[in-house]
Amino acid sequence: MNYTNLANALNGSTYTGMTAAQILTAINTQTGSPTAVPTSAVLIWAASTGVRATLQATAATAGPLQSAALAALDMFTSGAPTFDLSNAEIQTMIAAFVSGGVITQAQANSLNALGLPPSVATTTLGRAATATDVTQAQLMQQVLALRVSAIKAQNAVLAQINTVAIAINNGTTPAIPTTTQLGSTYSGAI
Repeated sequence: MNYTNLANALNGSTYTGMTAAQILTAINTQTGSPTAVPTSAVLIWAASTGVRATLQATAATAGPLQSAALAALDMFTSGAPTFDLSNAEIQTMIAAFVSGGVITQAQANSLNALGLPPSVATTTLGRAATATDVTQAQLMQQVLALRVSAIKAQNAVLAQINTVAIAINNGTTPAIPTTTQLGSTYSGAI
């Protein structure tokens, strides 16, 4: 598993001060506002959760949610390419279905999740993260920081060597730094 992408995603103020458990929860959570999603995704969701049949039954029964259920079914069959979960009226309809017992809050949440950007874990790992993933990514952050320090130190040594080479090419006799002096440039970074 390559933890570099997750380690890079964990850099920054978003996760500063969080415990590993809090980071795990945060990177596995989809955040943002719902957007438009392909209607086919909503139809698959409705079929897999049983909501399609529930809406059909609600639409066939006189009551306060009959019109909303008919409208939802019409949206499914309208041929529109997307179902706009950011639309306030659609969100009101979803909330009405929850409060009327047509769907559960968990079903409403899973519907809205269709329109959310993927979680950090899904984006970087292609799946939900585990506690081990967080630990490995945090270790990778340390390794990446050491790499940066080593490269900076290496560049400083090379700059010293280049300064000596330029001085020699210019006909002067510079003091050649010793290996110990060059090594001190690393200042314990590696």
